[in-house]
This record gives sequence, C-alpha cells and structure tokens, in this order.
Amino acid sequence: LDEGKDCYPYQREILPHILARKEDCIVSIPTGGGKSVLFQGPAIYRSSYTRKLSLVITPLKALMQDQVEELQDKRGFFNNVDYLSGDRLYAEVQQIYRRIASGEIALLYVTPERFRVRSFIDVLEQRLKMDNGLEYVIFDEAHCISQWGQDFRPDYSNALSTCMELKQQYPFTLAFFSATITSQVRDDS
Repeated sequence: LDEGKDCYPYQREILPHILARKEDCIVSIPTGGGKSVLFQGPAIYRSSYTRKLSLVITPLKALMQDQVEELQDKRGFFNNVDYLSGDRLYAEVQQIYRRIASGEIALLYVTPERFRVRSFIDVLEQRLKMDNGLEYVIFDEAHCISQWGQDFRPDYSNALSTCMELKQQYPFTLAFFSATITSQVRDDS
C-alpha cells in the first residue's frame, strides 16, 4: 500500500500490525473496504521470504474463486495462489496437494468442509512440518463462525477447532476478517 496508490487510511494503519505477526487479530471493515488486500498482500509478501503457506478459510466458493482468479489473472500470481473446494476435479485436487507438499503454494483458499478431508489434513501436516508452521490462517467472513458455525454450518466451527489444535503445535498467526464483527464473534474466536 504505497502512498501513491489508492487505499484507505485505516488500511495503512492496520497493515503494519498484520505484517508484524506479533499477535492474532480481528479486523472489521465494511464490505468493499479492502479487507482482502490486508491478508493477501502480507501472506504473499511474507511467503516470498519464508516460503510458508497461508490458508484462507471462507464459506463462499464463488468469492474464493473470484479472489484467486483476480490474483492469478490480474496480479500475476499464477503458480503460488490456488483454492480447494468440492467442485474441483479429482486430478486438480491431487495437483494442488502436490503443490502444497512441495512448497509451491503460498496462499490457499479452502472451504471449512476441507478440514474433514483426511488427505487435506495429511498434506497440510506435511507442509506444517516442512516449514515449521504456517504464515497465517485467515478466517474470511469470520462472522460465520458464530452465525453459521453452531447450527447451519458446523464445519466452520470444526475448522476453527482444528486450527486451534494445530496452533498448539506449530507457529502461525490467526486473523479474523469480517464486515460484521460482533461481540459474539469476538467471544467465539
């Protein structure tokens, strides 16, 4: 976020805290306010030095696909950004797993349901061991943990629980992003 580029003052204020990775964070910015750049930029930047993976957990397949296509097609991150969802072909998933295990992917978008897939957990643990941790685990649309996690979409809460267990073994920064962070979300995170 250079001074000459279009960005909001709050992005300039928040970015150093996210880049520093000194503590977990909760970021609430209105829709269209530039939340994605605040986790995409630091994840890709830091990975260029550490080669560590960052995960973005999001409940919306269309949103994850749009963000990955934007990064690949318009920003030039062809090989180090991808996504996994239930609508990917088996061969595509296997190729992505290979790229995760080899350290090629820096930023990976996944749906919460992916944390129920043993092959994903296996390759994630392999990468965690190889890199001694992750860069970030980002919960995009974090309000869904509270609003959907308990009843409608329990896999969202399961993904958070799995990440908390992994965080006890490996270092990484947890970041929660949403346009609607409530006290309930803060308590559940």
